[in-house]
Amino acid sequence: MQNLKKRFLLSLLASTIVASASMVFVTTQSEAKGRAWCAKSQSRGTDCSYDTIDQCRAAVSGTGASCRKRVR
Repeated sequence: MQNLKKRFLLSLLASTIVASASMVFVTTQSEAKGRAWCAKSQSRGTDCSYDTIDQCRAAVSGTGASCRKRVR
């Protein structure tokens, strides 16, 4: 029983480490790809994948989101 508990805890720890590292990697990658314009909405968060304001406005049209210049 003790051995099973140790295996479970080690497995949980390993999963937590992998998940945390993945989140850091994804965040770093999305920031690196960030463009000049961001679409911001309460339901979808922030998406900084637009080179021009026109691209951003077309993407958010009718969604209630807004476009803002990216702050670096």
